[in-house]
Amino acid sequence: MFGGALGQQKPQGTGMFGGTLGGQQQQQPPQQGGGMFGGLGQTQQQQPQQQQQPQQQSLFGGSLLGGQQQQQQQQQQQQQQPQLGQTMASQQQGSSLWSPGRAVTGVHRTVPMQIQIVKDKWEAVNHTSPFRTYLYNNVGEEAAPFYQPSAEDDETKWEDALRKRPAPGYVPVLVRGFFELGKRAQRQKDFLSMMQTRLHEINNCLSDLLSRHDLKISVKIADCRRKHLVLSKRCLSLAAKTQVLRNRGYAMDDAEEELKKKLTQLERSVFDPSLGGRAEEIWARMLAIREQSKRLQMEMERAGPRAAAQADDQLDENTMKTAKKILDDYHAQIQHLQKELVSVKKEFEEAEKLTGA
Repeated sequence: MFGGALGQQKPQGTGMFGGTLGGQQQQQPPQQGGGMFGGLGQTQQQQPQQQQQPQQQSLFGGSLLGGQQQQQQQQQQQQQQPQLGQTMASQQQGSSLWSPGRAVTGVHRTVPMQIQIVKDKWEAVNHTSPFRTYLYNNVGEEAAPFYQPSAEDDETKWEDALRKRPAPGYVPVLVRGFFELGKRAQRQKDFLSMMQTRLHEINNCLSDLLSRHDLKISVKIADCRRKHLVLSKRCLSLAAKTQVLRNRGYAMDDAEEELKKKLTQLERSVFDPSLGGRAEEIWARMLAIREQSKRLQMEMERAGPRAAAQADDQLDENTMKTAKKILDDYHAQIQHLQKELVSVKKEFEEAEKLTGA
């Protein structure tokens, strides 16, 4: 009497309320399509529904109620149809944006291929690894042209690093991974410690020289001055006696003339102002060297924590050159002081010999 079941569709409605029930039955199938393929089911169902609606007849088929319900159902179906079509298109577009194993560039790589690529990039032995770089060693301008790339080097990258070297005396050295970089930093740290030890030794040598000067050389100088005063007095008394003898008409023999010449030469050497000037100059240089060593020690103590914190960084070449220059200057000054000490000692021995004679 009221038509078929709700899930069935009949081309001809024979019930009393066939128009009304038919409208309700036609509205249910579009509501069931909620998946990705819902739009296709709705499209197939809407075409027979739109064709079946004009053929349904009932007692109140021409009434106002049946016509309004059919118009509302058709409007709802037409509104749901583009919305579901848009949902299906967006799902298809979203599924095409990404798929497993597809990179951004569009090249399809499987998971083992991607793992192998990561493994090759992580191993520093591989030439394509990003953990390979070139640092520089200073071998001198004369030996630099004899260095060539080894079997483990990439000739293109080696030539590029050679063009970018900071000076003609540098050659590129391959560093692979963090382990070799840490070994290089440790060697530089050991070399810096060795230079600090050498500076400490130089400072200790200067301290010993100053202590020897204060305890021995200065005492000897004071003793020599005292002896010089005694000798000068004796020379004056002897000169007075010789003058008296000459005034009396006695001529001096050859031995006395030779002694007179030696005394005159000794007096000139003793009263020579250059000897005192040289002693003052040596003393001033020793004080200057001591002050420089103290200042350098303070700078190294201040730079010590920073050098330990920056153990992974490269050692600055300018710092190496400055330290080498300072060491060379100290070495030259120490040699000069040794020469001066030898000359002063020699002159002192000659003066003692003349005094003993």
